[in-house]
Amino acid sequence: MNPQGLKSLSLLLALCCLCLFIAGINANSEPVQWPVNGHWYDAIDYPSTWIRAYIHAKRQSHEGLPGHLATLTSQEENDFVWQTFQRELYWLGGFQVRWARRVDRGWRWITGERWWRFTNWDDTQPDDGGDMVENGEENFLQFRYHESNGKWNDIWTTSQQPGYMIEYEEMPDQALAPIKLKDIHQLTTTWAILKQAH
Repeated sequence: MNPQGLKSLSLLLALCCLCLFIAGINANSEPVQWPVNGHWYDAIDYPSTWIRAYIHAKRQSHEGLPGHLATLTSQEENDFVWQTFQRELYWLGGFQVRWARRVDRGWRWITGERWWRFTNWDDTQPDDGGDMVENGEENFLQFRYHESNGKWNDIWTTSQQPGYMIEYEEMPDQALAPIKLKDIHQLTTTWAILKQAH
């Protein structure tokens, strides 16, 4: 093969590798609708902190419906999302308010929906970093490891996770007011990131 042909082949192989790499980063499926509530869900393969996932999800839409981090308010909804996507360590739309005094109190959904109607914590969770003392270390919600079968874990926001679960739904006029971002327990540096998103 002549040098020009070898150069063209190398370029073609490099482009193929680049396409495979990009496809691997964004290998998201199409959103899937849960017929029970009519909402759409997707697993977004986007390594990020909870704050970045929150911002990214708010900027997404599907068929005209706004997106947000998934809020799983029943065992059936949780099972549907987990069984459909099976993404371990992916962020969900739950957080703990800054004034919480116990590891199992003060949890909220970003949409303002009632939290304590349903929870799906793994056996030893929430644990706020393992010491079971509320010290503001782990205030964000994620799916736990694959073996947990859709159970939840609390984790710190500076942790970068492999992606997040997004939910698309129409917000009715009488929708619950979403929780204010100032209620989220965060470091001052994170507030600057949030302000840029609004």
